[in-house]
Amino acid sequence: MKKLLYFALACAFATAPLASCQKEVQDNPNYNKEEGTVKTQFVFNISTANTPMTKMSSTTVQADPASDPFRGMEEVYLLAYQQGTDGNHLYDVSTAEKATAKRNYSLGQLLSTGSISESNSKRVIELALPVGTNTLMFYGKAPKGSLSDAAAGKVTMDIKDDATQTSFTIAPRLTAENQLVWNETARIFATCMTLLSNSALKQYTAGVEGAKQTRDLRYAFYWPVNDPDVDVLDLSSMSDADKAALPADGAAGTGTHASQTFHIGSLLWSDLGEKYAKNIDTDPSNDEELRPLEEILGQAHYELCNIRGTTAQPELRAGYGEAMRYLVSDIYSLAKRVKESTPSFWQGEAACLLANRIMSIILTSFDASSTPLQYREIQTIKSAIASHVDGVVATDFSHVSTLSSFPNNVGLPKGAAILNYDTSTKTWSYRTELPTYGFGGGTTSISKYLYPAELLYYGNSPVRVSNDPHESSHYPATVAAWDADATWASGDLAGATGWTKNGKVMSTTRSVAMQKDINYGTALLKSTVKYAASVLKDNNHAIQAERTGANEEDASIALSDGAPFELTGIIIGGAVQTVGWNYVNKGSTFDYLVYDSEIPNHSIPNNTTGSSDPVYTLVWDNWDSAATPDQSPVYVALEFVNHTKDFWGQANKIRENGTFYLIGKLDPAGMTFPTRTQLNYNLPPYNATTGATIEASRVFIQDFMTTAVFAIGENSLKNAYVTVPDLRSSEISLGLSVDIKWETGLSFDNIILGQ
Repeated sequence: MKKLLYFALACAFATAPLASCQKEVQDNPNYNKEEGTVKTQFVFNISTANTPMTKMSSTTVQADPASDPFRGMEEVYLLAYQQGTDGNHLYDVSTAEKATAKRNYSLGQLLSTGSISESNSKRVIELALPVGTNTLMFYGKAPKGSLSDAAAGKVTMDIKDDATQTSFTIAPRLTAENQLVWNETARIFATCMTLLSNSALKQYTAGVEGAKQTRDLRYAFYWPVNDPDVDVLDLSSMSDADKAALPADGAAGTGTHASQTFHIGSLLWSDLGEKYAKNIDTDPSNDEELRPLEEILGQAHYELCNIRGTTAQPELRAGYGEAMRYLVSDIYSLAKRVKESTPSFWQGEAACLLANRIMSIILTSFDASSTPLQYREIQTIKSAIASHVDGVVATDFSHVSTLSSFPNNVGLPKGAAILNYDTSTKTWSYRTELPTYGFGGGTTSISKYLYPAELLYYGNSPVRVSNDPHESSHYPATVAAWDADATWASGDLAGATGWTKNGKVMSTTRSVAMQKDINYGTALLKSTVKYAASVLKDNNHAIQAERTGANEEDASIALSDGAPFELTGIIIGGAVQTVGWNYVNKGSTFDYLVYDSEIPNHSIPNNTTGSSDPVYTLVWDNWDSAATPDQSPVYVALEFVNHTKDFWGQANKIRENGTFYLIGKLDPAGMTFPTRTQLNYNLPPYNATTGATIEASRVFIQDFMTTAVFAIGENSLKNAYVTVPDLRSSEISLGLSVDIKWETGLSFDNIILGQ
């Protein structure tokens, strides 16, 4: 996301000046007895003497009010309440009477871009306030302008008269249209992978095993099988007439093979993979012979379909478009080497035919004129699938226009595209409810990926009232002055007197000021990344020991060899989608994920002393009323691209140019609630009896900035994932060490301006 600046915001109401002073208290001439309202002027002030703090990027909002224009404020709502006791902010909404505002003003765009500066920080509008008003609620957001939802966040505001019906909801990234794109793209990839991994030299029958047409792809040869020079015939390249002239399976041959028995055989790639798996397990009694070229293909199939998966936790694969392209390119290169080899046994010749079959399947969807392979035109791929698979037509994929950018093209991180292989059915599929291997079988739906929050404003305050008129230029111009009671009681307001703190609007009232500050409704995460070791170790030793019993060294990646990784995204787990009138959770479950794809600078300094540029992500406060006594930790997945050699992560091989994820844990346990330097307002959540702030230590606090320094250590890569794991699970393998702290809250002199 982009940059923000701390700013101070205060609100006031004032009447236009009268021609002369009145010594007697009289009704405001604008008092409407029939409606019970009195017209005032609404004046709000923004302090521009700020300490800059970046949030999102400098292209989004100003880092310095002297050089960057203020973005403005829109979708502004002001709600007037008449509470039983003067001097309170709204906190008791236990009944409809207490929760319902007397008036709800939709003020639209209250400030345009550039309308606030150091020399002009006020805007005045007229409002008719109900007599008896003693509390005001203020909501608003920063305009997006030309900014994308990914850059500025995406929140729906639903402001109701009844506070209990008010809500703010972060939009899901997966829209209904994008869900169709996801479904069809996933089906294309899964179908292609199923066709590929089930490559075989066999007899196909239309309608059986999904085949759309009859194809005889078997091989044929004459016994004896111990003849290394025996001819292996490719039946797939023979005409029907030539096939018909062949002796029956098991019959005596003719011509030069008259003394030999003719044999027609089938060869399945998956069978070779199963034989290879038996040969590398710990039971030598089930070993099966594999000739060298058979073993190469068998190992490739095993590697394709099995790494550390079990029946309880099926193997999951990175299924994003670029990962699929590199995966298939690797298979094609291996198959090509087998096809072009010179076999020494008839089994090797059959393996060559199978390799050729694998290549032909790949070439229906990929162009081999460059390395790695490139996707063919999407319509070509659709037609190829339709011509091979029973029950499939090209129009089944009408919403798909590209494969390479999947699933970024539907707004999701690459690691959300998780491909699963079912060993019982020998089919591939994409998961919408994503099981995760290695940590308890939890699931995370792809529908739970959210945009970041937007920059939202929040004010909840009793009022100051005055029977005297005040010009807008007479109001305090600084936050410190606005907060000080002495300012309102002195002559600092151009001689005006008579201000009543904790008052209410009367028929005589001509000026009204919001006592407490307007602040932010969102919380903020500031993330930086650094290397904590000059040499990084992968997980090769553990992987090979588990798979084959081999005692191999971990591979090393040295920073001195060049910058290995770039940061491309941040995913925050344990989030809620909807908050209520006070910007805290409103019945939503803490199982959503905020995906921030806007990383201003992807680079990480290639040393152990520097850190990446900060990334600022807006989120909701994660206070959980049910989490007692301690609030829950939050897991954060950092998305990286590998620009060094292949290495082994937690369960999968991370390819060069592949995307992977490292997980950090933000745990508030043992942390004290941050010191509040701005005490002129009550911070939600509120004590239901007193209205005081409930100071529960948690990761994200409304109006506060949480700072996290993520460090990639010597052994971090051992816990690298190719998919996004379930970020709610306590069994996640953590790859990052994290320093976490809270910054001083957004005070009047230090509040973020813009987004």
